[in-house]
Amino acid sequence: MKKIAALGEVFYQSLIPHNNAGPLGTAATLHAALAIPNVELIEAPWVNGDAETGVVSPYPRVEGGYALPLEGPGLGVTFDEELARTRPFRKPGLQPRLNAPDGSVRDF
Repeated sequence: MKKIAALGEVFYQSLIPHNNAGPLGTAATLHAALAIPNVELIEAPWVNGDAETGVVSPYPRVEGGYALPLEGPGLGVTFDEELARTRPFRKPGLQPRLNAPDGSVRDF
């Protein structure tokens, strides 16, 4: 991502990284955004409501429209192992089929 951002910076382009909106993904996105000079904004859907933080927490604090980096080692999040044991991964059901009968790729 830093190399893509650097290429964009040469042409005065801003970067808006995608965020999967969970606390862990948000912390990683925020750290990357703080290291790249031409990041203009990050997706932050947790700002407009009460974000549920289950296994990983917390979300970054926002002051004056700016997300503040989390404090603590690494990305600054904590992982609740006990809670994670009560929520085992379940493989999702049938995924959308993106290949049409004629071999073309389609949207679902």
